[in-house]
Amino acid sequence: MGNVYLLVSGSIDDQKKVAKYKEVAGPIMKKYGGRMPPENYQVLKVLAGAPRPTFMTRVAFPGRQEIEDAFNDPEYKTVVCLRDEGFGDLGILIVEAE
Repeated sequence: MGNVYLLVSGSIDDQKKVAKYKEVAGPIMKKYGGRMPPENYQVLKVLAGAPRPTFMTRVAFPGRQEIEDAFNDPEYKTVVCLRDEGFGDLGILIVEAE
């Protein structure tokens, strides 16, 4: 099995909501084995496709189950509304490097 990553892409619509979301989500990701700090990338140009993200973030995890456990954590669920309202063009993926 290769490395497992959480990939997030999007744009920021409301900086205050994003900041509050990150205060809770970051420690939860770390609690489930997410390697912090995450790798952050600025999207310079979208060559094809409808979403227009301005950033991508990659967090390494020990496995897929840990990512799913983090997203199902009761405390994480309390900030999903901040995530959904704070970000636009949001995409969240679990990927495995071969």
